[in-house]
Amino acid sequence: MAARKLRVATPDTDDALQRVQDGFEEATGLSVEPEFQEIEHGALIIEMVIDDSPNFEFVAPNPTLVTRAVERSDVDMDVLSTWIEDGADSPGTPLPLEGIVRPFGHDAPEVAERAARDRIATAIWHRSGSSRPGRWQLAVPFSRADRSTYIAISERTGYQRRFGAHEVTGLRDYLRVAI
Repeated sequence: MAARKLRVATPDTDDALQRVQDGFEEATGLSVEPEFQEIEHGALIIEMVIDDSPNFEFVAPNPTLVTRAVERSDVDMDVLSTWIEDGADSPGTPLPLEGIVRPFGHDAPEVAERAARDRIATAIWHRSGSSRPGRWQLAVPFSRADRSTYIAISERTGYQRRFGAHEVTGLRDYLRVAI
């Protein structure tokens, strides 16, 4: 089954993720499930899946109408893109692993704490000094059956090479086997 997805941007605040979910549902009547969030320059960019409830099983929400409804909502968010993704299970993209940490530990970076708090894969852009390039840092939370949570960390340099959902899947698949 195909998944209807969208990316929205909103100012990054402590409650931004919940505000966007609530605002989207209020504006469109559809619920969304966040899959990935990216934080840079004070903005939160969220990739979400639009819920395919039985009422909308045979009707794909029109991206233009969804965008208009969201832009008329009270929530400060901009729709960046909408698309329909093939629902076939594809393997995640393997990534170099920088480490596995427990959230809120002494060795947990800021991105790990944010991913654990929001319970969603999170990428943060870190600027570096003029002599070194900046880097993206990705944290993917994974909860075991005993409710303990671990966070996989990966990094990549260069602004243009962002992380995406397939890479999140790759890290999550690794954690399922490794932990």
